[in-house]
Amino acid sequence: MALRPRRGGINLLTATLDAELEIVNRGDAPAEAIYVTARLLSAHRDQQAELDALFAEPRVRAATAPFFLAPGEARVLPLLLTLPRAAIRPIDMGGHAMFVPVAAVDLRYASGAGEAQSAAAFAVGVERDGATKLAPFRLDGPARMHETLGARPHGEPVMR
Repeated sequence: MALRPRRGGINLLTATLDAELEIVNRGDAPAEAIYVTARLLSAHRDQQAELDALFAEPRVRAATAPFFLAPGEARVLPLLLTLPRAAIRPIDMGGHAMFVPVAAVDLRYASGAGEAQSAAAFAVGVERDGATKLAPFRLDGPARMHETLGARPHGEPVMR
């Protein structure tokens, strides 16, 4: 799976991420009844423990209707994720309160071997010319939406 952020930012009540999720069946068998669950989180020191717990939960309400992918087939899904501003865990960077959004995506599907899972998290931030790292969102400035976003793998993916 690949996450392509289109737009994101913070207003007085929420953080919002508008993105596309590309899912590709790289296996040699069909993936049936694919359920996609996605959540927006706030990066923090114990992030991996939170992701492990989230990805271990039983399947919850899907973001889209279940679908089928033949071997080699791909599908692009729109995602609109929000996080209440009160749930953001600020990170202090040089005396400024910053927010690093993390999109957690969990795919559950039926394969020839039974139910399978593929889950991953992506750190999202502002792309800057010539920089390899993404810039976080400022919490101590005016509400702002960003158009030039990127996503990077974050934490350990799950394949079961």
